[in-house]
Amino acid sequence: LVWAASKSFLSGVAILVVVWALGLSSSPLSLFVLAVVPLVGLCFGAIGLAITALAPGYDFFMYYFTLVITPMAMLCGVFFPIEQLPAAFQAVAWALPLSHATALARPLLLGEVPSQVVLLAAVLLAYAAAAFYAAVRSDVRVAAVEGERVRVHLQVLVLADALERLPDLRGVGIARHHEVRVDHHRRPDRGERNP
Repeated sequence: LVWAASKSFLSGVAILVVVWALGLSSSPLSLFVLAVVPLVGLCFGAIGLAITALAPGYDFFMYYFTLVITPMAMLCGVFFPIEQLPAAFQAVAWALPLSHATALARPLLLGEVPSQVVLLAAVLLAYAAAAFYAAVRSDVRVAAVEGERVRVHLQVLVLADALERLPDLRGVGIARHHEVRVDHHRRPDRGERNP
């Protein structure tokens, strides 16, 4: 998550340099965007971590981008103001983290102080904390399942080793189907191939 916050900060610096070079903003308040951008990077980094932890496979990310990221970009005031949306879409937009990030960054770039700075930042931090918690809980659950699989696999190997050490029971009337025995401790002779 530190990587996501620092990468977003470096990207924010590059974008701010371009914005200033093109004359799109000249307000000293726009420098405060550099405080907002790591918070946004932390929030979306944690959400990405949670989605990665919960994803059953690579194809799942296509659904995440199609059903979450794209609608969020359309609804959250990035391209047009949220106030122009119908009331139901406005409610959905304010439930998404990108709306809060946009409400923090846009006024600063326009030379204005955003209203409700603490609330908007708290919502982004809450999203980051909840997503990070979901990712950690999911990883703990997966690790427990994987740990159980490793334990069962080790038990099977111990059982197979014990069965291999049993005396040959062919004389008792029990025939073995496969007579393959590998001695892992013996080095092959010069003419032999390694089994």
